[in-house]
Amino acid sequence: MTRLAVALAASVSLSGCSEPSTAIVHGTVTYQGQPVDQGSVRFVPIEGNTGPPSLGAIANDGQYRVEARGGVPVGKHRVEVEARCKTGRQVQRNDLMGKPVFIDGQPAMSDEIVDVGPVDYVGSKSPLTCEVVAGEENRFDIEIPE
Repeated sequence: MTRLAVALAASVSLSGCSEPSTAIVHGTVTYQGQPVDQGSVRFVPIEGNTGPPSLGAIANDGQYRVEARGGVPVGKHRVEVEARCKTGRQVQRNDLMGKPVFIDGQPAMSDEIVDVGPVDYVGSKSPLTCEVVAGEENRFDIEIPE
């Protein structure tokens, strides 16, 4: 193969590669009617949709917004949700090694936070799906069941 043929073949194969169209997705995640305190929402392309999975953090008011790299690829997605809520209890904090933390001789306390919702919502068995559409508001509110 000549150098020209190799260069032409390379340019043809590269021209077929393009970034998928994306759109910003946002919404609120609730559990028992109340916004969750933290977690993440992940959009995983399905049914021939291309592009990488997209991840958004859930803020303490239950809101999330996915806009990095232009947002979520347009098309159908499985939606995986990891949600955590405060229990209203205070628990002693531990350091990274699992040892209790003390401040001025007193136990350091923090809000107890627990995972909520079905385990299936976290991974590849999630029953949640959505379709991201170009040029439209893509609001996807999620109510986590018990």
